[in-house]
Amino acid sequence: MTTPMAISLDDKVDWFVLANEALDVVIESQHLFSADDLRGKVPAPAHPNWWGALFNAASAQGRIVKAGPMLSRSKSRRGGLIWQWKQVIEHEDRTP
Repeated sequence: MTTPMAISLDDKVDWFVLANEALDVVIESQHLFSADDLRGKVPAPAHPNWWGALFNAASAQGRIVKAGPMLSRSKSRRGGLIWQWKQVIEHEDRTP
């Protein structure tokens, strides 16, 4: 008897969960990072715009901020312009 395979009802939600987990690891381990750093850590999204949605959502949540533009290292992007990001560092309030 074989074990039934898990069925995903929403590939987009599943991809964003995996991508956010990978993004958390990258945020904690690298000073500067881009979508190129996540490629290979998560499966390719069903739609290429999901990369931008992932980073824009993380930025809107206050987890990351844009650090500047860079040229992509990904073969599929052919050296196109992408953003580098960095972690938002919350500073302790030292006001008396």
